[in-house]
Amino acid sequence: MDGVFDVIRRFHKYALFIRLFCGSMSVIGIFRQPDSGSRSSVRRAICPQLIRRAVICSLNTKADSKDDSANEETIVTPETISITDVAEAFFDACETGKGWEVCSAYCTPNATFAAQAEPLLEVKTLAQYTDWMKGMLSVLPDARYEVKSFATDSARNNVAAYGVFYGTHTGQGGPVPPTGRAISTDYVYVMQFDGDRIAHMTKIWNAGMALKDLGWS
Repeated sequence: MDGVFDVIRRFHKYALFIRLFCGSMSVIGIFRQPDSGSRSSVRRAICPQLIRRAVICSLNTKADSKDDSANEETIVTPETISITDVAEAFFDACETGKGWEVCSAYCTPNATFAAQAEPLLEVKTLAQYTDWMKGMLSVLPDARYEVKSFATDSARNNVAAYGVFYGTHTGQGGPVPPTGRAISTDYVYVMQFDGDRIAHMTKIWNAGMALKDLGWS
């Protein structure tokens, strides 16, 4: 009889999770009929904040699973988060100025950074870079990004993201007083993974053109 009651308890626990999960997905529109029927159209229905929360939950669950494997009350979270999902969540957090406090959830503790761009030559870690981006959003308060391409190389365990960054220098803290000038600058991030976390990122960016457009050079 104890085995029967154990099965019933498990059924109710997972049934509650499914109801809560499906209800939240309905609110954000994940079960709406996608425009093209493709996986990408479904992904676009999910807000970046929800993706970030799902990724963090999955990464934290994996980290804790070794210690909690025997605990039946462990919260159920998705186990199929890919490096593409992690890269998308990191990209949004970085480009919206969340800084290392948030971005660290998607990276190894000592994740490194490299860029052949003058403003970033002394930046050697992702902690430094994500906090640099956080500072940039105070200088360019209207900053936003547009993703042009996201590509995953499973064989080499990395993700490349091509985007365009927009912003107007109206805030304080830049190298010169606010110029009121705007930029539209192309760039690429290549995020190298160690397991399911980013261990290194290279930024490919024409910094000279961007600085000239802003009136900083």
